Amino acid sequence: MACTEVVTPLLTDLYQLTMAYAYWKSGRHHLFTTFDLFYRQPPFGGSFIVFAGLQDSIRFIASFRFQPDHIRYISTVIPGCHPAFLTWLQSLDCTKVRVDALREGSIAHPNVPLMKVSGPLAVVQLLETTLLNLVNYASLVATNAHRFRIAAGPETLLLEFGLRRAQGPNGALTASKYCYLGGFDATSNVAAGFKFGIPVKGTHAHAYVQSFHGIEDIVRITASIHKPDGSHLDFQRFATRVLEVRRLLGSEHCTSDGELASFIAYAAAYPSSFSALVDTYSTLKSGVPNFMYVALVLSEHGLSALGVRLDSGDLVALSLRVHELFSSLASQYGAICKPSTDHHLVMIKRLSIVVTNDITVDFLEDIRSREHRISALGVGTHLVTCRETPALGCVFKLSSISGVPRMKFSEEWHKSSVPGDKQVIRVRDAKGNLYDVLMLACERPPVIGEKCVLKTRSNPSRTVSVVPTVVESLLRPSWDGQIQGDIGDSFQYLKSARDALKTESDLIPKYREENVLMSQKLFAMIDEIWQSQFTGMGPSIQKI
Repeated sequence: MACTEVVTPLLTDLYQLTMAYAYWKSGRHHLFTTFDLFYRQPPFGGSFIVFAGLQDSIRFIASFRFQPDHIRYISTVIPGCHPAFLTWLQSLDCTKVRVDALREGSIAHPNVPLMKVSGPLAVVQLLETTLLNLVNYASLVATNAHRFRIAAGPETLLLEFGLRRAQGPNGALTASKYCYLGGFDATSNVAAGFKFGIPVKGTHAHAYVQSFHGIEDIVRITASIHKPDGSHLDFQRFATRVLEVRRLLGSEHCTSDGELASFIAYAAAYPSSFSALVDTYSTLKSGVPNFMYVALVLSEHGLSALGVRLDSGDLVALSLRVHELFSSLASQYGAICKPSTDHHLVMIKRLSIVVTNDITVDFLEDIRSREHRISALGVGTHLVTCRETPALGCVFKLSSISGVPRMKFSEEWHKSSVPGDKQVIRVRDAKGNLYDVLMLACERPPVIGEKCVLKTRSNPSRTVSVVPTVVESLLRPSWDGQIQGDIGDSFQYLKSARDALKTESDLIPKYREENVLMSQKLFAMIDEIWQSQFTGMGPSIQKI
């Protein structure tokens, strides 16, 4: 979440500033460079990430400017730096920077540039830490949210309840924003709803129920209950009828009076959206019956309760028992009270059962193969903390300087960076296979219907022949001295990214690391650089 008070050019590592000074002192600060931002290892034992954080990144770049108080502080942490450097630093902006990036919400392979950032060496270097900060967690939590969405299926309502467990206020806001992008339907985080326009949902806590001791706590309430059609219900008549229904259904001395009083008061406040947490005392012996007495009386006035929340116990088994209790109490009510309409039966069919309590992806995958009546899930800790993979590990690597390719070497091939100014082309063949192809920016992209022979990124000794039926360029202009495209309204942008992710979800089974390919020309250039580095005899790499 890009908070302008925090996300300034000072949100960086000190060595970015010390390098900038060294570049400036040696006259190299202006050299035109290209850096790639990418990740190496998919999180959560998966094969992909959901790319997120682009909007925040572009907004940071657009506002990049050292303020006078920033400069005064920098002069204290780089003692002895030349005053002219500080003057130059204060003059910097990103008008000479260009960013090409994947569309936010895209499914992304490892080792494929998520963002390609080009511009003056010192300026782009000063962007590195902040961009990584804005992309790493946003992409990680969006990916985790999408894992929950895949495990839950497309129809189940998913609610993000992670605010109290998140890593600080900014972590909580970032989580809420990007869990929505990743596929969650709403958040409990009111600040996120206000800031980003995300739908907010919530009911009450156990403390609300516990705050009521008995029926005597509501006997003096005189407020009217306001119905959506503008009419009113007398609170005491409503409460008396609820107690009467409880007596008629034979549970007068079995359920908690304090809990029932709390439900009556809550329904009076929310007559058209009443839902209740039912496990404060006993889910089946008190909570659900008390909820139903209130819900059935609401139905007598044409109002429909929404459902219940379960926060403890065997949630799968309880959901079945709760649903059975809904039906049995409704049938008993119909037989004894003989209502004039069947509104209560219509309501029963719509009641939801929301479950919370340390929900995990494993739990969701398990219940898909079991009978249950769970209709919505509230997920907190395991979602926003990304407990299984606490960090994504995106990196920002120099790929060219003054048009000359640069490569970070490693004894492990997969940890070596891919040099050169590149484009990323996604191709699909007639069998539905999907490949992301790294190519030099100067190369002609693959052509539909024309066979192309490519190298695999994970094992360059292997070649793959592809006859594309679909060809798509993935890196799109996002910034070129000014904003490119639409990143304006937070909610509409977020919703568009979320919708784009939905359309890409079908591709996820096709995402494998070996589906990242390289053009023959790019591989030949890498091989030449490699040989030159390790033999000391290879030809110098000329400008591409």
